[in-house]
Amino acid sequence: MEIFTHVQKVYTETDNNTYNLDIPLAIFMIKLLSIKVDFSNFKYENKFKEYMESDKPLKLRYYLQIKFKEELTEATEIAKQEMDKETKYIKDCFRSPRDRRDRNPIPVYEKRIELYDKYLKDITFDEDIQNKISEWIKPDMVNGSINYGMRGLINMEMIKKYGRDPENFKNIIIAFMNKFSNKESVENLLYSMRDVYILGLV
Repeated sequence: MEIFTHVQKVYTETDNNTYNLDIPLAIFMIKLLSIKVDFSNFKYENKFKEYMESDKPLKLRYYLQIKFKEELTEATEIAKQEMDKETKYIKDCFRSPRDRRDRNPIPVYEKRIELYDKYLKDITFDEDIQNKISEWIKPDMVNGSINYGMRGLINMEMIKKYGRDPENFKNIIIAFMNKFSNKESVENLLYSMRDVYILGLV
C-alpha cells in the first residue's frame, strides 16, 4: 500500500490547477516518482545527457504508461481492504455494548488509549484540541461533546490516510498519467525536470 499512500500525499499537497504548466508538472512528477527514482543528478549536464542517451527514458515511458498503473491498482485494492477493516474497528470501538440506540457511546478506557495510539498520538494539534484529547483519554472521561469531537478527529485522520474514495482517486491518477502517452511527452517531461533542478526548485 506504500505507493498508494505516497501518491495520495503528493497529489493532495499539490495545486491541481497547475498541472497544465510544464514546471509545476515536472515538480509534481519528481515528487511522485521519488519513491522509485532519484533524478537529482539532472542538475549536472553530463549526467542528464548520459541518462537521455541510455535506455532509461524508454523504461520510464513503460513505467508511466503500464507498470505504474498496475502497481497503483494493486495498492488501491489493498488500501480499500485496509480502510474497510479500520472503519469497522473504529465503529466497533464507538459501539455501546449495552444500548445500540446510543448514538454517541464513549469507548471504554482501553479502547480510547488504542485509538489515541493509532490515530492521534503522533500528530501535532493546536492547544485547544490537544487539551480535549488529554481529557478524552482520562480513565473517568464522561464528556459526550468531547467524545463526539474525538470521533470526528479520528475519522478525519482516516480520510487523510485513504481519501474519501480510494477507487475514485486511483481512476483520477490513472487518467492523469495518460498525459504521458508517447515518447515526445515523456522526453518533454524529462527536460522540464532538468530545468527544475537547474532552477533549484527541489
